[in-house]
This record gives sequence, C-alpha cells and structure tokens, in this order.
Amino acid sequence: VAELVAADLCVLLRAGEVLQQWAPRLLPASRIEWSELLSGLAAGLWEETDLSAEAQRQRRFGENMRRVEGGSVFVPAVLASTRGVMVSEWVEGVPLRALPPRSAALKAAQARMRDAYCQMMFVDGLFHADCHGGNLLWVAGEAGGEGRLCILDCGLMVQITAAEAEGLLRLSLHLAAREWASVVEDAVVLGFLPASLSDTQRATARGVARRLLNPYLEVGGGARAASSYQLPALLQDLSTASTSLPTSLPPSMVLLGRVRHRLAP
Repeated sequence: VAELVAADLCVLLRAGEVLQQWAPRLLPASRIEWSELLSGLAAGLWEETDLSAEAQRQRRFGENMRRVEGGSVFVPAVLASTRGVMVSEWVEGVPLRALPPRSAALKAAQARMRDAYCQMMFVDGLFHADCHGGNLLWVAGEAGGEGRLCILDCGLMVQITAAEAEGLLRLSLHLAAREWASVVEDAVVLGFLPASLSDTQRATARGVARRLLNPYLEVGGGARAASSYQLPALLQDLSTASTSLPTSLPPSMVLLGRVRHRLAP
C-alpha cells in the first residue's frame, strides 16, 4: 500500500508544480499556492500509511473525546502498534449510515456528533477529517441506558491553531445569522481572502457568498441543497470567485473540507 500511495503522491506533487506554473495564466487574480497546497495534502495522506503515528493520534483523540459531556463519545483503545500494524479494541455497534431515518437512535447520535465536533474544532484544535457514516458507530446502551457514539479511523487528523478555531467559530455563527459582510471578514481572517481587498471586491465577495451559501443553509445541505442551485448561475459565481477575487486555499482548511455534511439535522 505504501508503495502505491508513494507513486500516486509523486504524481500529485508533479501536478502541483504544473499548476503553479500555469494557474496564474488562467486565474490571474488567484493567490493559491498550488505547490504548497498539494504538498500539504500529500503530507497528510502519507501520514495515513504510518500506523504507529495513527495510534498516537488515536490515543490523543480518545483523551479529547472523554471530555465530551456525559461520556457520550468515545474512541477505541489502542492495544499495540507498529508502522504497518495497529491493534485496537473491538467495538460492537451499528454504522450511522445503517440506522433507520428519523429514528430515535439516529437523532441521539446526531446530538452526540455535534458535541464531538464542537469539542474537536473549537476546544481541542485536533479535528477528525474523515467522519463519514462508516467511521461512526452507534453503541446502544444496556438495560435502556443512553447509547454512545464511537468514532473510528484516526488516519487523517487536522491540527488547527487557537486562532483558526476562533475564526471557524465566528464563521459558523455569522453563516447561521446570514451576516454576509462578517462572513467575508471571517474569510479574510482564515486566509481565504487577503486583507487588502478593495471596497468593490468586498461587495463582490459578499454577493458571491450569499448566492453560493444561502441555498445550502436554507435546506440544511445534502441533495436538497444541490437541487436548489441553478447551474448557469452557480458556474457564473464560481467563475467570478476564481477570476475576480484574489482567493487562496490554506492547506489546513482544505483538509477540513474533507468533512462531509454530517451536522445537518
């Protein structure tokens, strides 16, 4: 596996060099450092081949999740590890994707997920970047007791600073309130846009943010959000964002983008 991943990452890094050379000709306003961006992504993916390092992250993440209120979230204990092998505690549970829609168990699991996400993003700064439905198990409580959420697979974790965590919290609150001017300022703080934006560029960014994000927020994400967009208008807004605004993509934020839409009720 390591040999195959290494070959793929060599291709990815070469692509970064090509993009770094050609992107300014196609997107003159963009400030994306493609080589740096893909190097950061490659480093994160390469770490997944070292299971001893994953074991360390799993232990640390498990300690963090113990602080979630009520002990409702946990991570399997690591029993032993080398670079090529990791042995974890066996956990009996049901993947969240297999729980019946609108069931009491799924609703309880979602509440614990929100607590876990807030803990990892806004308190600990160590974020699980692969929380899809197969890596989340619902463990039913015994004798009618409350169930617990088990989070698996700490292969890809993202470390964010306290400043980034605060910026993401502000962005979440401003998105919820549809305060588009503040959303643009949060994008500046997080490094997606430069502080040197002109008044015209800020107005353009506010309009693009509102048109791109408001449909998603209105319906809570997922397939319903995708169906609410008009393709020509969407492409036009994406074109404006990429050609008229000096956008950037911080590597840590790109890895956070792997997280699926798991918080929608």
